[in-house]
Parts: sequence; structure tokens; C-alpha cells
Amino acid sequence: MPSSRSSRAASPAESPLRVAGRWISLVLALLLVAFIGLSITGRLTIAAVRSEAMVPTLEKGDRLLSLRGGRPEIGDIVVFRTRGVGNLGDGLLALRVAGRPGDRLELRDGILFVNDAPAPLQNAAGRLKYRSFATASYLNAFRRIVTVPSEHYFFLSDHPTSNNDSRFWGFVPAENLRGRVRWRLWPLARWGAPE
Repeated sequence: MPSSRSSRAASPAESPLRVAGRWISLVLALLLVAFIGLSITGRLTIAAVRSEAMVPTLEKGDRLLSLRGGRPEIGDIVVFRTRGVGNLGDGLLALRVAGRPGDRLELRDGILFVNDAPAPLQNAAGRLKYRSFATASYLNAFRRIVTVPSEHYFFLSDHPTSNNDSRFWGFVPAENLRGRVRWRLWPLARWGAPE
């Protein structure tokens, strides 16, 4: 009767390719479970860019992954729900944080100042400069200084002539924030973290 040691030695060794395939399958399964868990708990949001307000940083049709957690900083791109914000209806929008609760905002020569200091707002094209629109409700020629209310945020676009930001429709309640944009999923040619 052959020993168990000799029967183990006789079996062919598992190929490295097969072992790697099992590890990859395990990692993908764990990632899928994490993705589903984060989605169900509301910590992860996938959003489609619906406007050209963030050009050149984001383009219409881009698909974004955002994660909820921590307080957004000035300059972060955040996905938020538009329900109850101006006349935007209900949907998701991704814009740049320009003001947090209690911040005092002012436009001076196209540069946003937050609490009397120039805000570090920039994208791949350089420092962001904004126009003051007479038709805007906030940060216009008549209302140059704005204080962000408690539990609200103020957002600005990256496109210099956009009229799709908080200057026109006001403040966004903190409860509407879905998370900071961490990754552009689509199109694959622009895949990666937006700048």
C-alpha cells in the first residue's frame, strides 16, 4: 500500500498561472463585495456629468466615482444631490467647493477670496478666475460679499462663463453632499483622478 506521502508527490503541481487566477478571482470578489456594501450604505456614488460647467476638468458624459467621508475642503470637487436647491430639480451635480459653513466669500478682480484670503482654486488650465454676473443672485456687483450659512456649502464651476453654480441658485445643504470625486471611470481615455 503506497504511503500518503508518495501519492502527494505523484500529483502534478498546480501551475503558477492557475494560482494567480485564483488570487485575482478572490481580489475581484472582495472588491465587488466592498463596492456593493459602499453603494448600499450611501458612501459611494457613481454620477454622470450632465453639463459643461466643469470644463476642462470634467466633460459632459464623464462618469465619476465619489466617496463620502470627512469634511470637503475648498477646491475639492464634490457630487451632491440637487433636490431643494434653487430650481435645479432632483439629480446629481459635481462642482468645486468654494465655501464651507460660516465662510465669508468675496470676488475681487475675478479671484475668489475666502475669509479675506485668496482661495486655492485651480485646475489643469491654471488659477480659476470668475466673472461677476448682474443676473447672479450671489457674488454679483450688488452683493459682493456672501457668508455661507451653517450646514450649507457654496459651489463654483471651473468654466469661467458658466451660470450653473451657487452664484445663481444659492447654497447647498450639507445633507445633500454625496462625496468627494475620487476617480473618473469613463471615458477610458480620461480614466483617472480628475485634476
